[in-house]
Amino acid sequence: MKVIVIDDEVEIGEILSYLIKKEGLECHAFVNPFEAADVILASTPGFIICDFKMPGLNGLELFNKVKSHISCPFLILTGEPSTDPEELKAQGILDVLFKPRDLKRVTQIAKNHFTNK
Repeated sequence: MKVIVIDDEVEIGEILSYLIKKEGLECHAFVNPFEAADVILASTPGFIICDFKMPGLNGLELFNKVKSHISCPFLILTGEPSTDPEELKAQGILDVLFKPRDLKRVTQIAKNHFTNK
C-alpha cells in the first residue's frame, strides 16, 4: 500500500514525500489533482494526504470524486486558517491539519495508520 500526496505547492509535496519515505513507506506525490484522481481511481492507495486549496479541483472536491472508490483515510492539509475542520470531518475527511506547522504530524498519522493495521 502507498501514501498519495496531492499539493499544488511542489515544495510541500516534496517535503511530505521525503518525510513519509524516511518512515519506510511508499509515497507518490502529485501537483495536479486531476492526475492524482486518475491514479487513485486506478489503484488501491493506503492513505491520501491532500491540500485543500488547489486550482481546478480543491481537496474536498477531489475527496467527493474518489470517496466511493477508496477505503483508506483521506486527510486534508491546508494553509487557510478559516477552514472549518469539523465541517470537513462531517463529510468523511479523517482530519484537517495546518501547514506548515503540522507537516511532521501528518507523517506520524500516516505511519500510525500502517503500523496499527
